[in-house]
Amino acid sequence: MRNFILVTLGIVLSAHVAEATIVGWRTDGRYPNARPPAQWSSSEHAIWKTAEIAWSNASPVIVEDRVFVLGEPTTLLCLDRGTGSIRWQASNDYAQVLDTDGIKEFIAELEKAKPALQQKLAELEQKIDAFEETDERSKRKLARMTQQVKQLKEQIKGRDPFKVPHAHEDNGYTSATPISDGEHVWAVFGTGTVVCYDVGGQRRWARFLQKPRHKFGHSASPRMIDGKLIVAGNELFALDALTGETVWRTASEPHWGTPAVTHIGDTAVVITTSGQIVAADNGAVLAKGLPAMRWNGPHVVGRKVYFIEDTSSAYELPTDAREPFEPKELWTTRVAGSRHYASPAVDDSLVFTISREGTLSVLDAETGDLVYKKKLGLDSGGANSVYTSVSVAGGEVFVASLEGEFVVFKPGRIFQEVSRHRLERLRSTPVFIKDRVYVRGLQHVYCLGPAMARTASQESN
Repeated sequence: MRNFILVTLGIVLSAHVAEATIVGWRTDGRYPNARPPAQWSSSEHAIWKTAEIAWSNASPVIVEDRVFVLGEPTTLLCLDRGTGSIRWQASNDYAQVLDTDGIKEFIAELEKAKPALQQKLAELEQKIDAFEETDERSKRKLARMTQQVKQLKEQIKGRDPFKVPHAHEDNGYTSATPISDGEHVWAVFGTGTVVCYDVGGQRRWARFLQKPRHKFGHSASPRMIDGKLIVAGNELFALDALTGETVWRTASEPHWGTPAVTHIGDTAVVITTSGQIVAADNGAVLAKGLPAMRWNGPHVVGRKVYFIEDTSSAYELPTDAREPFEPKELWTTRVAGSRHYASPAVDDSLVFTISREGTLSVLDAETGDLVYKKKLGLDSGGANSVYTSVSVAGGEVFVASLEGEFVVFKPGRIFQEVSRHRLERLRSTPVFIKDRVYVRGLQHVYCLGPAMARTASQESN
């Protein structure tokens, strides 16, 4: 009888997660019911701002009266939505979340990865031996390969389970936005650790999956579909959201961006950054050969999925996905600029995307034709000036630079700038709810709103 009760309870809880409203990484980037303030500033329009939190690139997650944010290197924080004060915080370093079995699993994972790493090292060393320096560009490429050799040797040699993996200094270990169902909050760290807490701050489970091998570190945010937590590491994982147990794992080349989740007919699927469509119930690959996304992730609108980077394309999904299929390509085009760290937004048959150098491109969503492009003067941060994804809120489009300059413009076929706002340096993406804007800067977390709403008692500094 006790086992029956536990199984029944597990089914009920899993059903709750499957049916709950999931809040996490930006969904489609559109906030049609938002009424953002006409002006922003860190003084006159901050309902509150909370300082002294370690920096992070993850976006805030708002759940009822709570705001969840991350802080380097492994801290999950819960802020009060009304005041910005810290309700609770929890560090999730290896020593704090791993038990003896976890450490054994950690070491076994390192040993399992060694043959592939050694093969990769041998291939890279052969390339270096045959490489010819001909110009400045080739010298830089050789320097990058030499650095990769060094990192691979360190990975192969390293047996210390408490040594964190390599990550680019701009990426860190908290670039993945948390996700919540209103009762729990899940976070994935660039250390390879995944955790689940209830919204009151009690840890429900924590586990180590695998140390990320991407040369810049881990960035992909977790997704949720049908009660499964989808984690894109060196492989694609589906975890039982309430226990952390692995439901399935599928080979999928790790990239920086976040996978998409959607339904094709009655079939829940994951669209990966490596060009696969994977069944969410068992991890079976239903389609492959779609564009690989190097920097951001696939963007789904209805039955269309957009892959928007320097080379951009759109595909139509079928009405049913019970069997393997081949998606229909609609168009492919080139987009101005180099890397597109920022995820796009699609609104009113237009695709809005911005390159790391600050070049805005607007495409026709039906044909892929360029509607217009414009340099927005957001390149004061150098080559990597724009990380923040595009948002459409209250009938206006928002983009932002690393230096904290926001440009707001109309979502039409000609560029019509509405306003510019200055905040602070950031790599996250704001969240718009009613007349509030929640922003995770590199020094503060902000709740922005109409100046008249700000009171001295609501500011936490």
